[in-house]
Amino acid sequence: MYYTRSYSPFGLGGSVTPVVKKLLIANVAVFVLQLIAGPVIELTPWLGLSPSSVAHGAVWQLATYMFLHGGIWHLVFNMLGLWVFGGDVEAQLGSRRFMVLYLFCGVGAGLCTMIFAWGSPMVVVGASGAVFGVLIAFAIFFPYRPITLLVFFVLPVTMEARWLVALFGGISALTLLSMPGPQLGHIAHLGGLFFGWLYLRGPGMLARVESADRQRRVQRQMRVVSEAKREQRRLQEEVDGLLDKISKRGMASLSEEEKRRLYEASEQLKKL
Repeated sequence: MYYTRSYSPFGLGGSVTPVVKKLLIANVAVFVLQLIAGPVIELTPWLGLSPSSVAHGAVWQLATYMFLHGGIWHLVFNMLGLWVFGGDVEAQLGSRRFMVLYLFCGVGAGLCTMIFAWGSPMVVVGASGAVFGVLIAFAIFFPYRPITLLVFFVLPVTMEARWLVALFGGISALTLLSMPGPQLGHIAHLGGLFFGWLYLRGPGMLARVESADRQRRVQRQMRVVSEAKREQRRLQEEVDGLLDKISKRGMASLSEEEKRRLYEASEQLKKL
């Protein structure tokens, strides 16, 4: 079923799972803090990722930079990506592994920025690296799922998740190669893709995820069977009670509502 489900960043989105919800709240809260603190103290030089600063000991920036954003649209598009793709990935990995994936990709993207722009005083902020890690995880789990995008907010374009990742990665790579100067944002994008792939290709990771997914499917099936059995018992008790009334007092003793319930319950029992 999920291969035929279409996702649109400007229409349907993913489910808001526990960690996705917390990350959305955290990013929005930090952005509001940036706006409030701005006139008093600029947070970006302290919490944004500067390769030069990290090289001189500000290692916390590898973790804090992914919760800062350079503007409202920067925040909106990153959180849109997390919302659309994060829920299904968290459902596959489980909340703990999803959080590890997100932070691993964010820090990994920061390390790539450090390596390719060593000593640069430029500052990079944003959750793009972590979100790109979530994006490649989505493509690994659901490679053929169609994703619908609105290009320029007007033209709908649908492609499979695997090609969407290839497109985003290709755009970042081409921009990195063609534009002058250190394109730190695009380095972070590619770093997030690489570390997301690396995390899921770790020893036994996909096997553990598949095993957990099978267990969840079995548990869901057991719940469905259990609910069906409970419903069957309830209907049978209702039918038995009405039949007992008929045997004692005759059909005329049933009200029109009881006759209707007897017929409906009997039909439902046939289907179970």
